[in-house]
Amino acid sequence: MIELMVKLNTFQNLDESPVHRKKPQTEKHDLYLSRISSGVDTIEALDFIPIENDLENLADWNLSIPAIENDLEKSRLAWRCLDRLKLLDEFKVPLDTLANFFNDVRAGYIKNKNPFHNYDHALQGTSHWCIFCCI
Repeated sequence: MIELMVKLNTFQNLDESPVHRKKPQTEKHDLYLSRISSGVDTIEALDFIPIENDLENLADWNLSIPAIENDLEKSRLAWRCLDRLKLLDEFKVPLDTLANFFNDVRAGYIKNKNPFHNYDHALQGTSHWCIFCCI
């Protein structure tokens, strides 16, 4: 996971002034739900908003990422995992950078069309890692 965070840092210019991440706001919740219901699958920074049951879901060893139908929801849970572990703050990763990274990872997995080593598999492993580190 540390290697992942180091790679995320390479996507941004660290010589610039300190990066200030925008804190998610709950009023974006309706827009987020609208994007999910419309079938949009490109992740944007505005999609990273906390939802009430996130932490409960992430603490469940039986959480099934493949059962979640929308990639926006899957990526948002991965963001919550990284945010819960304070890795985004520690490595000063802007949400736009994280969204672009998730989009690139998804595109790479889609391109390879592997039925097992895919985006769901990557996020399932990430969610279990999050549970293990936060117990």
